[in-house]
Amino acid sequence: MAYQRLYGVSVIVTILLAVGVGVGTRSVLDRQGGVEIVLQVVPSPGQSPTGAQIEATRRIVADRVAARYGILDPLTALTRHSGAPAIRVQAPGVDLANRQEAETLLQTTGALTVLALPAPLPKDAPTGRYRVLASNADIDAHGVSVGVDNVGAPMVDAVLHDPGAKRVVAYTAAHVGGYLGIAIDGKSYHTPVIAQGVTGDEFQIGDTRRYEKTDTLAVILQHSPLPVPMHVVSVKALAATPRPSNATLGVLAGGAVGLIGLFIIVVSAALSPRRPRRRLLSPRVDTM
Repeated sequence: MAYQRLYGVSVIVTILLAVGVGVGTRSVLDRQGGVEIVLQVVPSPGQSPTGAQIEATRRIVADRVAARYGILDPLTALTRHSGAPAIRVQAPGVDLANRQEAETLLQTTGALTVLALPAPLPKDAPTGRYRVLASNADIDAHGVSVGVDNVGAPMVDAVLHDPGAKRVVAYTAAHVGGYLGIAIDGKSYHTPVIAQGVTGDEFQIGDTRRYEKTDTLAVILQHSPLPVPMHVVSVKALAATPRPSNATLGVLAGGAVGLIGLFIIVVSAALSPRRPRRRLLSPRVDTM
């Protein structure tokens, strides 16, 4: 009887295991589509990017995607486009309608400079001839965050290190009413009027309306600059792809538990001592 019960339990566990695995092979579309962006290397004049520089650029691009969209370990790969080195980036969950923000996030080199200006500059004016007070080397990337100014407008807060911090403090104290230049990638981004001298090491970057979201600029400065300039050459939508849902994974886990239970039952039965079978003896009949 004990072995009959064991056989029955084994059959039930096996059936449950088969059902679990069968259901687990079915997938549901629980992953959103996204975008795939290809960035081509655009070296500066006289620059010959090395493989190490391109790989470092790929890692920074991946860090930006992860930080901005909350994607753990985003898919990035080195490739080639029109014979030149390129980086392919896949961002699940990013709507193609927001491609402009994604392009800005990925192809902005992020070379920030704080400039001493004699007069305001128009947007995107070249800034190569002006004195640099601070640059990325003077910015604490971990100190970059999104904040607001005294009227509630979004700002990017940054923390400056010396010697850049000392130069900005000295210049703004001596030029109240003058202009301070903020440039990104060698082009004028913002030229605020110096209302009062900067004190301490905290610094704010305003007029972030040029970026779709202030978070984008903050992420760029947190992960900058790119060792090699990049330019977006291709953007396309990604269709949703199937993968097991949490419910399916739960069924598979249950099937695995069932298999373990079956193994335990079989081993226990093999190791348990067997009771000796009784022999039914016929009554002895003496023959004459």
